[in-house]
Amino acid sequence: MDPTPLDAGSASRVRALLPTLCDPDASFGEAHAAVQALHRELAAVTGIVGIEDEATHGEGTRLPGGKAISPAHAAQCLRETTRTVKFLRGVESALRDLAARVEGPVRVLYAGCGPYGTLLLPLAIRWPAERLQVTLLDIHEQSLESALRVAEALGVADRVAGSVRTDAATYRTEVPFHLAVSETLAQGLRNEPVLAILRNLWPQGAPGAVFLPERVVLSFVLVDMSRQMALMTNCPEPVARDHYPVVLDCGTVVEVSREAAEAWQEEPSWDGTGQAIRCPTLVWPADACPERSAQLIARVHIHGGIVLEHRESSITHPWIPTWGRDARPGARIAFQYVLGSRPEALGRLL
Repeated sequence: MDPTPLDAGSASRVRALLPTLCDPDASFGEAHAAVQALHRELAAVTGIVGIEDEATHGEGTRLPGGKAISPAHAAQCLRETTRTVKFLRGVESALRDLAARVEGPVRVLYAGCGPYGTLLLPLAIRWPAERLQVTLLDIHEQSLESALRVAEALGVADRVAGSVRTDAATYRTEVPFHLAVSETLAQGLRNEPVLAILRNLWPQGAPGAVFLPERVVLSFVLVDMSRQMALMTNCPEPVARDHYPVVLDCGTVVEVSREAAEAWQEEPSWDGTGQAIRCPTLVWPADACPERSAQLIARVHIHGGIVLEHRESSITHPWIPTWGRDARPGARIAFQYVLGSRPEALGRLL
């Protein structure tokens, strides 16, 4: 798809969507319609629709801290309604909090902006340049070029302080930022470099800087698949086979946050690829039925109590690890989170 000539109406059409996109009381149907309309607008501006474009827009880039998804894949992410609206609402909330205590413009670093600048450029319509300045950062030149085209189409080019083509996990800023946004997440915290990026950015913020997401928690859970499928298909729920709910949380494998990072301890990775963060040993409760499925699930705490929950997006869908096939009630599982170009949580039965 070729980009369309810049249309002076883009800004007004996107502005009209913002009340719904940022309204926590909007119904899912209303939010979905607004998200799809936003996608159509930005796809027309950039000429990038989604993963169907990967043949022409690349398949992503493997970096020392994980894989940066392609511009086409990044565009695809906008189509996930709950993911998009929750992050937009989280960013809007953070901007308002910061604007109340920061003199002059709120300086924002958008690490991994993708071709749309989804989480900041539409919102920038509501903020004058003297109150908001955004630095766009991405490893893909095409994403930066497209995001700048979006900024021009939405009439917010004066809110863009600059664009930088680099790896966000090694970037050094000259001017401390007030807000860093990096929605570089994947199912089960596998492959994508959110931990490496945030770990690099945490020390570089201004005093009181805010980082989004605030916290990502990867948990070891047991899922009663038959009951879950019954609930998902609106069928009568089968008789419970034990006293636990559909999803039984057995504990946190790793938490990605500034506070949790202070307690991280590194050790050699079990797969021999480098270093890993040591994680707790967790237990499959002895009284849980063996038919449950062992899974890893991420919950994304965005900002101010806005949380992306289990199955609300592709990044919070469960990951089913291979070691789970051999685990049974009473099993003890040791974990570590492998760093490097292929980050992931590893489990090992004890």
